[in-house]
Amino acid sequence: MKTVNGRTIPIVFGVVDFKANESDTFEQKAQAVFDVIFKGMFKSYPNAKVNRGSRFLNYCNENGMDGLATFLVGKYGDGDETNAANALSMELNACFNNPGVRFEWNAPLDKFLIDYEIKRFLVNYIKATGWDDLTDSDKEACYRAYNPANPNRLPNWNAMVKPVHNNNN
Repeated sequence: MKTVNGRTIPIVFGVVDFKANESDTFEQKAQAVFDVIFKGMFKSYPNAKVNRGSRFLNYCNENGMDGLATFLVGKYGDGDETNAANALSMELNACFNNPGVRFEWNAPLDKFLIDYEIKRFLVNYIKATGWDDLTDSDKEACYRAYNPANPNRLPNWNAMVKPVHNNNN
């Protein structure tokens, strides 16, 4: 996807946690969930009062990502939240209006997530406390370069920490 400034946005990701009924495949259920999310969050509004950038910054601030919100306000608005929200809205509009959402199935997590996010996913959804809690198949689902013959290629579990966002970038 290209932004209004010509930069490339390779991916936007999300984790969907649900109890699938037997009549739907995982892909069908995930597609339905994302359709609802994207139609609600990124649909075209006839009313200019809805500002997607403002909604995104509010979401960040209300969900423990205030460091990211502060970084974005500094980067996109030179410290001014209204300017940042307007710039982010233009970026979001450009990204989600063309070409739209594309799904990729059976991709390893490291294709889209940083190490900390992979660990957070494993801790929250698999209840893992370390690499020993996972099978080789699970590890291969996390890292495309994982080889059971050389398990030392996995990142150090304890070194996988939340990155710090700052305004100096």
